[in-house]
Amino acid sequence: MLEITQLVKFKWDRMYVFNAPVSLEVINQALGVQYPHYVEFTRPIIFMNGSEIVHYENNKSNIEGFTTGQIVFDYPDSLKYQVYTPQKSTFKVIRKKFTDGVYYKLYQ
Repeated sequence: MLEITQLVKFKWDRMYVFNAPVSLEVINQALGVQYPHYVEFTRPIIFMNGSEIVHYENNKSNIEGFTTGQIVFDYPDSLKYQVYTPQKSTFKVIRKKFTDGVYYKLYQ
């Protein structure tokens, strides 16, 4: 089991996960604030506390498949993002192999 609250050392109340690249407009709408750290063709994970961005990662993306070491959260492909709270941030992790390496799928 992976507990996000045990990994991070900052206070947060929402974690926004984007499994695929999206536009800045989609991110801004999801967060309710402007995201000043946008990098095109990345898969952001953004931690918020209230209306403040307290941590972010713009993870590499590959339109043809997975990148080695990639973390994929299990939520429907029809959603552009998913939001998790500290109370709902415990995941089962499955390590999956692919041609170029491994990626990790997180389930609840």
